[in-house]
Amino acid sequence: MRDSFRQALNRARQTGGDIQCAGEGFQLVELLGTGEISQVYRARRVGAVPFLATIKLSSAPAAAVRYAREAEVLREIHLLSPLLPEVVAQGPVEGDPSRHALVLPHPNGFWGSLEDLTARFPHGVDSAHAVWIWGRMLDVLRFIGAQGWSHGDVRPEHVLVHPEDHRIRLISWGSAQKGASMTDQTKDLLDC
Repeated sequence: MRDSFRQALNRARQTGGDIQCAGEGFQLVELLGTGEISQVYRARRVGAVPFLATIKLSSAPAAAVRYAREAEVLREIHLLSPLLPEVVAQGPVEGDPSRHALVLPHPNGFWGSLEDLTARFPHGVDSAHAVWIWGRMLDVLRFIGAQGWSHGDVRPEHVLVHPEDHRIRLISWGSAQKGASMTDQTKDLLDC
């Protein structure tokens, strides 16, 4: 029975997908955005246990080092709280070693970033919603600061917003610092 399970698992893993990284296959579903060194996609894991993922795919050689750093930070900070992002896979794209990927679980229900929210509502967001969002943002920054971390790159495009309960998710942790000074932690607060 154990052998038949292993064979089924291996068959499921070999079902391919558009992108293979760290032995996992992913089918690209939608382009979410393009940055200086990355294209960000919503994707579906192909295999026995499919799930939605967010994949950063490199468009510049500098991304490999940045993704490795971000994965290292995320693995460490995820131990502090399961509410912070976790890494599914990171490394070169199989079949194209010049491209690298960072794969994270896709956060369910998040509509877009604060930058997207500003574009969608150019005359401003209702003040009650803004207070909830900023309160959640300050809670996250206070929590990571209490753990001795600073994010290092708080920008509107790095803050995802959930429209129903105003949760936020801080992304792009490649500039985070452990053992951050009060100056670095204060900079995070001033940048939000």
